[in-house]
Amino acid sequence: YLTILAVALAGFGLGAAVNRHVVVSMGVFPGPMFQPELLVIVIGSFFAHVVDSEMLHSLETIVGGVWVFGQLVLFSMLGS
Repeated sequence: YLTILAVALAGFGLGAAVNRHVVVSMGVFPGPMFQPELLVIVIGSFFAHVVDSEMLHSLETIVGGVWVFGQLVLFSMLGS
């Protein structure tokens, strides 16, 4: 779980722009080469395609358990 989370966050960092400074620039045009959110979705889709079904189901169980507590924090912050 931590490995796929780290890889997804690294992918998000490749597309991020902080104070107009990007890690991977287009070169010809200003701005990042990758959209951060799209890169995370592509990495997750590739991982789901490559990994075996037993590992994928165990990862879905772990992420589902983390999301239960994460949504409590997220939606309570939205309401305040």
